[in-house]
Amino acid sequence: MRVMIVSLLLLTGCGVTATGVRHDPAPPPVARGATTTVRIYLVKDGGLAPVTREWPGTGDFALEALTEGPTSRESRLGYRSEVPFVRLAVGFEPGHIMVHALEDGVWTEPARRQLACTLKHAFPNTPMISLSGPDPETRTALTCTL
Repeated sequence: MRVMIVSLLLLTGCGVTATGVRHDPAPPPVARGATTTVRIYLVKDGGLAPVTREWPGTGDFALEALTEGPTSRESRLGYRSEVPFVRLAVGFEPGHIMVHALEDGVWTEPARRQLACTLKHAFPNTPMISLSGPDPETRTALTCTL
């Protein structure tokens, strides 16, 4: 019985979410109604600017918040996102976050920096962040320069 419950928790705790972001390994369960403040980076006035969001869970949800793009209020204030609207898979290895775009999209330099800075803030002890497209041979190291 215990094995079955763990298996069900593992099956329901990972996979592709509504925003297309996959978390490996599965994040820990979150108490109903619990939120945390996550920081994401959007483009404003030609540079990156941090914005905060109340989001269910922990820092590993920052990528989901980033893929949501700016809120209507943030848009009115001049914030925008250059992160393409594509499904993403995320893998974690010790010291390395690997983001894999499952679909083609245009990853401009500001979009790459948005992704790098958002993940660097969410996971400050992870020195390497990389991005690859549908062809895994396209893996590129990302850096956050703020």
